[in-house]
Amino acid sequence: MLVLKYFVVVGGLMVAGLIALNAHMAPAGSVSAAAVTHASTTASLAIVPPKPAPVVAPAAEAAPPAVAKPAPGSRHSSRSTQAHRRSR
Repeated sequence: MLVLKYFVVVGGLMVAGLIALNAHMAPAGSVSAAAVTHASTTASLAIVPPKPAPVVAPAAEAAPPAVAKPAPGSRHSSRSTQAHRRSR
């Protein structure tokens, strides 16, 4: 019976100490919000809109960009031809 008395006394002291510590650690003037009961109908439930699906662009093949070739009679076509001949 001595062991039972020990656990009752020590348990009571620990509970009292925890209650006192909780009162000491709580912010000053803290008042808990009033408990509000809600009916479990759909009107009281929060409705969260679904996330929009991400827009996925079709994957373009990794091809080099097309370079516009000058028209055959344009001024730049002769320059590119001359530069090509010089590089040989």
